[in-house]
Amino acid sequence: MPYEDPACPYKTTDYYYRPGHNARNKSCTSLLYTCRRAWIEANHLPLQLAEPTFWMRNEERQPEWTRRNRSDEKDDGLRDEKRFLKLMNRLTVNNRVNLKGIHIFAQVFWLEQDMWANMVFDGAEMDHTSFAWPSEVKMTIRHTDWWCWERNRPLSIQDDCIRRLLDRPALKSAEHFILDLETLRSSREKVDQLENIIRRIKTKQKMIGDWVIDDDSGLEISQWTRPGNIDGKPVPAHTHLTQLDYCIYRVRWENMGPARKTA
Repeated sequence: MPYEDPACPYKTTDYYYRPGHNARNKSCTSLLYTCRRAWIEANHLPLQLAEPTFWMRNEERQPEWTRRNRSDEKDDGLRDEKRFLKLMNRLTVNNRVNLKGIHIFAQVFWLEQDMWANMVFDGAEMDHTSFAWPSEVKMTIRHTDWWCWERNRPLSIQDDCIRRLLDRPALKSAEHFILDLETLRSSREKVDQLENIIRRIKTKQKMIGDWVIDDDSGLEISQWTRPGNIDGKPVPAHTHLTQLDYCIYRVRWENMGPARKTA
């Protein structure tokens, strides 16, 4: 079973701290090597139960263990995009079947400016004859991922940025795409802005090729609370708050096309 490693905890003020991410997630596989029967019966479980996670894009928003080696002059800063490609390209055929989902934390500018193209392009760096994204792709836009959140700018996102992503051939192998959107539940203004965005998505992006939004999409799925000083620093938009109360809404698309069945 995956677990949060107590040897690698996150601070409650870290950008990447949140429910399910209180520490670095790890999987213990040592038991699988104790005998042949254990391996045969359970070798598929680590990947089936895991949810590889990637943070896009500014490095201070990522856990320390994901950050690039600053002494490596050849590193161009695409650390987590490359970490994703490295993982996917190293999977065996069986591992591709066993991997059920991935989780991407995405800043809005990364999504709107199509920076995900570094992960889904049709180029020589990836073998698309055997490469397939897992059945579930979850993307979370956190409160700190919106444009100019520090200055309390109204929430906004381009209408077509999700369409451009789901239109890419690399995503055809996935069965579900989940978009989680987070904001401050203590701010009625922010909640109203988020609900307006969701209504617009459900209207304009209800069908994207073979992708169809689930009827029950757009509902609040969870709430959580953290200290008000993100990254241990005061933020202009939060100077009056000692804690930040969040709500998360979910929009979910299902792939109704035939490609995923044969990927």
